[in-house]
Amino acid sequence: MIFVRKLLARVSLVGFAMFLLGCQSFGEQTAIPAIVAEPNEAAMTEIKGAIKQALNSDEIMFASEVFTERSILAIDKSAGRAIDKPDAMGRVMDMPYRFQLLKSGDSCLLQQLDTDKRWTLTKVKCKAEK
Repeated sequence: MIFVRKLLARVSLVGFAMFLLGCQSFGEQTAIPAIVAEPNEAAMTEIKGAIKQALNSDEIMFASEVFTERSILAIDKSAGRAIDKPDAMGRVMDMPYRFQLLKSGDSCLLQQLDTDKRWTLTKVKCKAEK
């Protein structure tokens, strides 16, 4: 009889733990690839600001249509160039920085793919990428 009680207590404890874990993972929203739904100056300024922050650089250039057709953006790493120190091969061979626009519920996120850091973009309206 004591054995049955201990067994039931353990099964109940395991079942309760599984219930809690199930509720926790169910509450999380999955982020899906997205594109900018309403491209405007405020949205592009916010995207550019997040990328500048991610790369710790003020010299970021990309097209004004960024993230309007694809959810991925690749930015080449550039070595500092000077007349007296040109690149030996004429180009940088490192993998580019990669960013992805994501939609999670009503929120729009920018994720740096090589670090998994994310920024919530409040001025950007996005929709699922097709």
